Amino acid sequence: MNLKPVYSIQELADILKIKVHEIANGLAASSVPAFYSGKEITLSKYDCFLPGNRSPSCIYVMTDRQGNVIQQHSPSPSTVTVSTASLPQVWIDSIEKAEPQSDTASNDSQNASKSLGTTERNTLLTIIAALCDYSDIKHDERGAAAQIARLTQDIGAAVDDGTVKRHLEKIPDALESRTK
Repeated sequence: MNLKPVYSIQELADILKIKVHEIANGLAASSVPAFYSGKEITLSKYDCFLPGNRSPSCIYVMTDRQGNVIQQHSPSPSTVTVSTASLPQVWIDSIEKAEPQSDTASNDSQNASKSLGTTERNTLLTIIAALCDYSDIKHDERGAAAQIARLTQDIGAAVDDGTVKRHLEKIPDALESRTK
């Protein structure tokens, strides 16, 4: 199996066929830093990942790298990610030995994006422009692609900055077509 640069806790649980809370506890025992909402964190309590504990009142305690406590409500295991480079070697070996995942979903996704119509593509680019504006990211300035690529990595769905840049360059035309 080819290693990805980043995995979510849910992906690790699926690949290694281990329960999510056991993955989380293993990461804690190994002091592996994680990412959540774009911030590097150290997970310190895993009650929300225990089976059946999906209550909206569940507080998940995390600390940043300086030890400051951050509290978030019920994070999903698919939104907490870890860098492959920070995983213990035994985990990396286990991931590499895991059965290869089917690429069918990946191929279907790529085919769907290639078949987008002009209106749909322009709508999605307009939405990206609005999200950039909301996030104070100047989509037409240098460094925007790298910043967005890091954000995609933080959520466990890495997109390289070249791909991001290629799409960001299409935003002005999309906005122009929507404002005519």
